[in-house]
Amino acid sequence: MYIKQLENGQVRYTQKYVDKKGKTQKVQITLPSKTKVMKARAKELLEEKILLKKEKDNLITNFTPFSVVKEKWLQTMKKSISSTSYKSYISAIKDFSLKFNEWEIKNINQLNIQDYLFSNSWKLKTIKHKKAVLYSLFNFATKMKYISENPINSILLPKSRENLIDIEFEENKGLSRDELRRILN
Repeated sequence: MYIKQLENGQVRYTQKYVDKKGKTQKVQITLPSKTKVMKARAKELLEEKILLKKEKDNLITNFTPFSVVKEKWLQTMKKSISSTSYKSYISAIKDFSLKFNEWEIKNINQLNIQDYLFSNSWKLKTIKHKKAVLYSLFNFATKMKYISENPINSILLPKSRENLIDIEFEENKGLSRDELRRILN
């Protein structure tokens, strides 16, 4: 453990360790003094930090099924979004969960997701919604170190097929311009 007195009177304690890749890493903590009690407390806190960092590194290598990550993600989402959005998220991943629930999260890749999104006859708007929800879920998995990168980033969606006629049809609630003219004349 290295100890350094800072200009503001506090003391920085530093501990080096070797991670699972063999690289030397360090953790630091700053405490108010350099007493024996503080040194002992710094040693405890530094060891705790090292243990937490090593556990985070191990998460990527351990088997974690999609269902576990999904449940943790849903717990987080329930606290941060409205109940309507939460229900929409559950609905959006229901089919995906049936297919991939027991898969290891690391083994779900871009091709699996792309096949899932296009194997059904969903409208483009539905596909975009499901993609957005899955992006959120896999982004959570990335941040929590279950996976190293988000497979949704590589998903390609087709461009919208809507054209001017479709938009006018939708705006007119199903009546074309000719039909409107006939009715008005």
